[in-house]
Amino acid sequence: MRTTTYEKARLHPPCLSRSGRRTNVNRFPFVTGCLYTRMVCQSYDEQMQTLFTIGYEQAKPAVVLKELKRAKVDLLVDTRAVAASRRPGFSKKQLAASLDDEGISYLHFQKLGTPAEGRTAARAGDTDTLWKIYDKHIKTREAQAALDELLTLIKSKKRVALLCYCRDPKACHRSRIVANVKKRMRVKVEDLIPPLF
Repeated sequence: MRTTTYEKARLHPPCLSRSGRRTNVNRFPFVTGCLYTRMVCQSYDEQMQTLFTIGYEQAKPAVVLKELKRAKVDLLVDTRAVAASRRPGFSKKQLAASLDDEGISYLHFQKLGTPAEGRTAARAGDTDTLWKIYDKHIKTREAQAALDELLTLIKSKKRVALLCYCRDPKACHRSRIVANVKKRMRVKVEDLIPPLF
């Protein structure tokens, strides 16, 4: 039975000789080029740092911690302007203590939080106003300094997760933080969604 070009390339894939030279390169240049590009892209993606995000809306503290542990997060960055909550376990000191018990570090980046007028707009369901306020806020010197610190932490190869209240990352200002991070470095983003109550 006649062997196709694809099958020949699969049976005799390009490889490196002991001298370091690529073999089979000229036999199937198109297939080899595709395979090489795919290998390079895959290798590059594997080297990219992952930035996680998580919201605790409608989730219990233990479930949030479990989700962070599953993702092997090293550091939780609290992006709330006010790190207080009527929900037990999510105020700053309680959360930091629970994370420490699980071997996860905690930092509060208050300057990356949403200003009061933005939070008011969010509660009213006025997302257009929320984004206008936050996009202006993230450009301030204080917010940019906090963003610089966040970038340094990500580049240090720590597995960082951004925390806020909203369950849906698209409805949360942490999506704006991620967008600003992406402007300055390549990262993979994984939104962690803890199970509901």
